[in-house]
Amino acid sequence: MRKTARLNVVGTFYNQAKEAYFDHKLSDNAPIKLVAEVENSHDKNAVAVFSDNYKYKLGHINKELAPKYQKLVLENKIISCSVFEASTISNSVKLQISITYEEEAKKAINSAVFSAENKSGVYKIQLGTNKKYIGSTTNFKTRFANHLNDLRAGHHHNHLMQIDFNALGEAKLIFEVIMYCSNKQIKIKEEQAIQSALKKNESLYNMTPDGQGYFTGATPSQSSISERPRRHTANKIEYKKAPHIQTQKREIDGTKTDEGLEAFKAHLNNYLNEMSSVREREHYKIEQALQETFLNRFKAATKKNPGYEGRRFIFGRFGFGREFFKNGDCYAGKHQTDKRHGHGTYRWASGNTYTGNWIKGERTGLGTFSWKNGDVYKGEWVNGQMHGYGSFASNAEKYWGIWSFGKLVKKS
Repeated sequence: MRKTARLNVVGTFYNQAKEAYFDHKLSDNAPIKLVAEVENSHDKNAVAVFSDNYKYKLGHINKELAPKYQKLVLENKIISCSVFEASTISNSVKLQISITYEEEAKKAINSAVFSAENKSGVYKIQLGTNKKYIGSTTNFKTRFANHLNDLRAGHHHNHLMQIDFNALGEAKLIFEVIMYCSNKQIKIKEEQAIQSALKKNESLYNMTPDGQGYFTGATPSQSSISERPRRHTANKIEYKKAPHIQTQKREIDGTKTDEGLEAFKAHLNNYLNEMSSVREREHYKIEQALQETFLNRFKAATKKNPGYEGRRFIFGRFGFGREFFKNGDCYAGKHQTDKRHGHGTYRWASGNTYTGNWIKGERTGLGTFSWKNGDVYKGEWVNGQMHGYGSFASNAEKYWGIWSFGKLVKKS
């Protein structure tokens, strides 16, 4: 069902609406761009409004309406967006936009979700393949519904499972309770279930052997991190692996369908486009840091205690912040419980840069690694290594492929 809505843009005074107005970019019916700012530190549901060429940031959609329209943007349901009316008031601009979008009829709830109980325990999810995801919850019904909604919206935290869902469809989705247990036992029982599956050589979507984002035997470090992809040539990639990290040796399925690869390409491009404004802010913060004096940048920093500027909470670094290291490395991005967690950009003194997702201090999820010589990898990461679908581009060649813990196993 196609619908059209007219919305007032808020925050025009604090952005560049006035500049856009006098640059004649806000005439009636002028095209407008909407960007989902999922990493916005003030509102995770924020939707930014830009001029057609992204030259001017005009403001935001009202906070109360933002969740609906961010979902529409992420699901690519916006058909058109344009200026309805723009006028100057005092020292600001009053801007109203017209949005036409596709609204689907509400989907019926999955039968497994509908019949799930409000109890705690361990569960598994399958998508018609031999691969499964094992998790734990305090409420099966709520957790199953959350998984389903995230998969439908196309932004599930487990990117490999999202790719298979996009390729195979909801009809192949299976939720199953493994065991019921108390809230105090669910994490232990979840890890035991994962370990049991691994001993049986079962294929899992889980990124880590404990299901919590931690790697068995890992020693968290606040010091600057190793550039594991250290040098790339047209024929060979060399890596330096940090010895204290023990990764879960999860195999990559090299038999994905063409539809699966195309679905991932669309998902990756959507992620990179939506994160463009976040990347710009991170790179700007790093450039700003590099221009500051040594004393202001590092102060009393050591290898074990790097300089830090940003938000803190009772458990340490939390939210957006910048880290500085005496060896010249810099990081700007999200933190959680004193570790890099969320979207962030890390630049090594060598000139190499990683921009993308982090989990518990490690590059895990979708991200881009840019070498100083101009080579670029865009795709999936696990524990700091290229792992899953991705694209590589250099002066000599450009291709899509499948990587397994840093090694190219198949070109597509």
